[in-house]
Amino acid sequence: MDLGLCLPNFRDGSSAEGLDAAAEVAERFGWSTVWTTDHVVVAHATEAEYGRVYEAILTLAWLAGRHPRVRLGTSVIVVPQRNAVLLAKELSTLDSLSGGRVTAGIGVGWNTAEFGNLAMIDRFHVRGAYVDETIRLWRHLWSGATEPFHGRFHTLEDFTFGPRPVQDVLPILERRERECRRERERQQARKRATKKHV
Repeated sequence: MDLGLCLPNFRDGSSAEGLDAAAEVAERFGWSTVWTTDHVVVAHATEAEYGRVYEAILTLAWLAGRHPRVRLGTSVIVVPQRNAVLLAKELSTLDSLSGGRVTAGIGVGWNTAEFGNLAMIDRFHVRGAYVDETIRLWRHLWSGATEPFHGRFHTLEDFTFGPRPVQDVLPILERRERECRRERERQQARKRATKKHV
């Protein structure tokens, strides 16, 4: 059985000490991967759960040098809230510096307020297409290809990219709309239950 640990990089009380201790536990018990949660700037409605979040990739980079026996995963990076080329660089750099230990858990996102806070509300409505293209772009960059890339959201003509990931194929795990819809329904049910008890 392959076990991983979702790191406490979010909520009040999250701290460097807590992150370090959690990763140490994962290593001690032989768990394969530590995972970070991702949110950037949420509305007050989701503040209790996601108001305080250590940035996912930077947290993994900090832990990579301290805990060399665990894989490093994002659970999940909301790709449409980011620049795809910069994210490709961050992930490939982390994979290179960590000796090939990165798994990119990615998703389309569900929090319209957060997209708005990041001035990316227009991207919310095409987020599935953006993620599909981003994966093609990442594979193009990470392969060492130098021919142009032309997509709906990204065009690269004259470029070079490095470092490439150490892994031949950096694993990408996707979370899509169906799961996001279920998460929204759970949150709405929690809100309704909370209002009934107030």
